[in-house]
Amino acid sequence: MSLSRKEIQKRKERQESVRKKLAEQRTEIRKERKLVEEERNREREMWKLEYGKTPPALPGNPELAAIKQAERDRKISEKLNHNLEILRSLEQEYEREQSSRKNINDNLEAEGYMTMKDKMDALHEKALKMKRVADDLEEAANMCAANKNCDIK
Repeated sequence: MSLSRKEIQKRKERQESVRKKLAEQRTEIRKERKLVEEERNREREMWKLEYGKTPPALPGNPELAAIKQAERDRKISEKLNHNLEILRSLEQEYEREQSSRKNINDNLEAEGYMTMKDKMDALHEKALKMKRVADDLEEAANMCAANKNCDIK
């Protein structure tokens, strides 16, 4: 089963021809991909130009660099102003919450509750009373709706 030199040579030539065909196919695929990528890049650039975005600043064009920097500065200042407004509204909300907490605390101290536990128990009792009142009103409304001759609304 030994192979002769001719057969070995033919096998090498076949393998080499297959390698060359594969290499050619790969180069064709690479060329097609490169063309598609270039077309996509051109479309992106056209879209950027069409919708008002400035093209990237090139090293040799200081005017475009200045325009790009001015646009970047404007966007940053807009974001900072927006964040400042948010912070101001959060600060106002915090102040309102603190003042309501202070009022509740002062009212509880005026009623004679000095420790945190006493204050929490008093608030819990007030919440239970409010819940009982709401339940009583709901029950009265249901009874009224069942009788249909009440004046309570």
